[in-house]
Amino acid sequence: MVLLPGTTEAFTLVFFSNEIKTFVSSVKYSLNHLQPFQLSFKANVKNVTLKLSNTFFKFQFKNEKIHDKAEFTQIQKLKLSNLGNAPAHFSWDEPNKKNYTISPMSGTVDPGKVFDVDIGFTSLEGIFKTDIDDVLKCNLENGSTFPINVSGALTPSKCTIVGSELLNFENIHVGVEESKEFQIKNEGKHITAYSIVL
Repeated sequence: MVLLPGTTEAFTLVFFSNEIKTFVSSVKYSLNHLQPFQLSFKANVKNVTLKLSNTFFKFQFKNEKIHDKAEFTQIQKLKLSNLGNAPAHFSWDEPNKKNYTISPMSGTVDPGKVFDVDIGFTSLEGIFKTDIDDVLKCNLENGSTFPINVSGALTPSKCTIVGSELLNFENIHVGVEESKEFQIKNEGKHITAYSIVL
């Protein structure tokens, strides 16, 4: 580069590293091959980190109907904030308990941005345990692992069939449709959803 009298020029120094450590080095240059100069620089390379809006989620179904339907799934949002200057690539381990879902399972949080992840809890058929706890793990590429503790509470239901549990259709003629009614009584204090399995 040629410097004219009384002028100032800029030099760009680019630094990049995949190693997590502190670098101290220098760049040497000369003027007209006679006067040497040395510029020192220091760089501290750290893991990419994310700030989490929450590290514990509690799920509990309300005792109410929504549009004539019982609530089977609850969704809560986890905000991932990237306060660094590099993209943060994340991925989740599969939850141990099938009651929990994570969406999306992987993604990228750009520097200075916030990314929303949906944590879902679903009441599943055949699971009668009242308290369902798990630890969800978020892994950062070239970074650490963040645990998210989740706890879901299910209220046991108590329903009975009113009257006899035997529906006797007796003698039915071929090709003739016959129907009988039976009643289910909810003896608990909470809304209960049911399904008929034939």
